[in-house]
Amino acid sequence: MPGPAPIGDAETRELMPSGTTPNAASGPALEPPYTLWPAVLSTGLTGAGFAIFKMLLISEIAMGFNLYGPAPSGLGWVDDLVRRTMAEGTLREAISQGLAATLTVGIIVAFVVNAPLAGATRTGRLFVASSFGMGLIAVLTAPELGANPWPAALLMGAFYGIACAARGKSVPLLAQGTGRSNTVVSGAINAALVVGLLAGSIGGNLLARVFVGDPRVLDRASSAVLYAPWIAHGVLVLFMLATVVSSWGVRVQEPPPTPFGQGFRELGSGTVRLVREHWALLVSGGIAWGIAAAAGVGCLLYAINDLGIGQGWAALLALPPALGAILGNLISHRVATRRHVMVAYLLLAVLIAGFPVVELLPGLLARYIGAATLLTVFGVLFAAPTNVIDARFLLLAGKEGVAGRGGTVFSLVHNLFILAVGAGLSAALFLGWVSTTTQFSFLAGFAVLAMLIAGRAPLHDPEAPSR
Repeated sequence: MPGPAPIGDAETRELMPSGTTPNAASGPALEPPYTLWPAVLSTGLTGAGFAIFKMLLISEIAMGFNLYGPAPSGLGWVDDLVRRTMAEGTLREAISQGLAATLTVGIIVAFVVNAPLAGATRTGRLFVASSFGMGLIAVLTAPELGANPWPAALLMGAFYGIACAARGKSVPLLAQGTGRSNTVVSGAINAALVVGLLAGSIGGNLLARVFVGDPRVLDRASSAVLYAPWIAHGVLVLFMLATVVSSWGVRVQEPPPTPFGQGFRELGSGTVRLVREHWALLVSGGIAWGIAAAAGVGCLLYAINDLGIGQGWAALLALPPALGAILGNLISHRVATRRHVMVAYLLLAVLIAGFPVVELLPGLLARYIGAATLLTVFGVLFAAPTNVIDARFLLLAGKEGVAGRGGTVFSLVHNLFILAVGAGLSAALFLGWVSTTTQFSFLAGFAVLAMLIAGRAPLHDPEAPSR
């Protein structure tokens, strides 16, 4: 874990009330003591629970499809999409994108409740409420109960949105309470999120294979070690209950709460003001998150269709960018100037545009290693500048006394771009409207756009005065 920044860190000093200093020996700002690890742990655990749920539902939904002749849905493009993904062996990936879009819509729709809730509720209780709600949805979606998984996914997105709000709210408040740089705190929390999502994806996939089965085979139930989906959901419920317990330990230097009714009445005007005043930070960061969402499925399909890599090995290519993102988040406080951010996004655009060059490497192993290497660098070039941008917005929201609303607006804008760029391009890929090669030109263009907008953002070296 990164060590604390110097007491005079400009980001922290800007946020501290007059007459107080972080990590001082006494004073009201230090009761109770504030530590970073409970929020980091809760972020990682809620992310893991979210990913486990997603992996279980992907397998359970896929198990309901007829591999050898899908029934017409009445919607031509849906039938075309299902048949195409089945023929190419990417049914799970297509469902993954549809489910991800559904979860994202849940986060967006719940914004009208989660924003005032974040301003009225302590950060630790937000994590608790999110974990409890996610555990409840895990119970309701057990296949034995026969519930429709898609509305349940919307509700899961809504409850996970509470954790997103808590994560964003905690960043400036923990920076204030621990004396660390805002960028360091944000980087540690985002790194924990990536670790949680990665671990949850692996664990959820394992639970699905053991207790649900493989949807790609004819006798699906017999493909499970023990066909008992309720056990997999029970494990997830127990995991979320453990997350509830751990979330009680989250303590931050809370600002005065804004009553829920007042926050709801001010939701429209407050959101518009934050977007208007900090649009460059929100939009450039949102575009970057959209690129990351689209690149995940895009690179998977490119590896299968163009590089000739098997589906199992291609799925492992999700690991290198995740490791790169962890590293990028942890080093982001060392590259926190506007110049650093713009150069990183420019390099990201060059890397994305040049990614198809791995197809020219001789041999399957060389292409696989080349793709994994470039994806690791992609993770670093995405995470480092994006964390700087996100941390700066959350810092400014905290300074303005709206850390809770800032965390939810931050999550709302990111998810809108993830839905527009990530899900939009993914659907175009599965429907054949965009090729697996030309997609990289679109993504590179978005990276250049993020760089240009970041040039308008109020970024500065955390150790220097604002400019």
